Amino acid sequence: MTKKGSSRPKISALEAKICGRHACWAVFKARPDSIVKAYVTDALRGEFGKVLKFCAQKRLAYHIIPEEELARVSGSEHHEGVCFVVRETAGLTLDSVLNSRQRSQHPAVIIFLEGVENPHNFGAIARVAAHFGVDAILLDDKNPLTLSSAAYRVAEGGLESVPVIRISSIDSTLKKLRQAGFRVLSTIVEGGTDLFQAELKGPLLILFGAEGSGLSARAKSAADLAITIPGSGRVESLNVACATSVLLGEIWRQQKANRGRWL
Repeated sequence: MTKKGSSRPKISALEAKICGRHACWAVFKARPDSIVKAYVTDALRGEFGKVLKFCAQKRLAYHIIPEEELARVSGSEHHEGVCFVVRETAGLTLDSVLNSRQRSQHPAVIIFLEGVENPHNFGAIARVAAHFGVDAILLDDKNPLTLSSAAYRVAEGGLESVPVIRISSIDSTLKKLRQAGFRVLSTIVEGGTDLFQAELKGPLLILFGAEGSGLSARAKSAADLAITIPGSGRVESLNVACATSVLLGEIWRQQKANRGRWL
């Protein structure tokens, strides 16, 4: 079904809007049956022809609409010409992630975001996490952060391959992961072990704090090792997404160099 225009779609609590070319393609490749509706501009009609054909075959609504209408439909000026309404999938649990890790050939890396609430930072972190093979992102269940269209768009498909898991208690989570052989690393602005001098053997749980406030004293005290990213000192610290990139890149480098020895 094609239309020249459309009002903003009503979506249920179990549905989400995903915008952006790479994010929408990632959804179509990973879970096409979750798509409820598709909206594209005429300029992207050819690029997303396969998706539109799929929608037609499945009797799903799809709409070809102008950019300004897509901005109203998606709720964003940064839609990149496409928006899907999708059913949210059942989330993985930490236990299921740990069970799947037993069959993996490289050490596990899980990250916990304490107080990180900016969807753009979250999306950027998810993209980096996917690039470096992170097994899961943990969020406190009281964190208001959601899998928003902005987060999906910035993640560029990363949220399709890295599960986001809500936890009710950091203390019980730390206990479970330590029992599974994880070391806990915290990230602090200064006073920690130089990242490039640290031996980053896996499995690892890495704690990242919010912009400005950083990690809580409780989270810092829970860590086995505090890591600081060295720099010129011209700025106080890195953005949390940038810090995640640097740290995960160094972990990847070390684990790739030592993969055979650490397994």
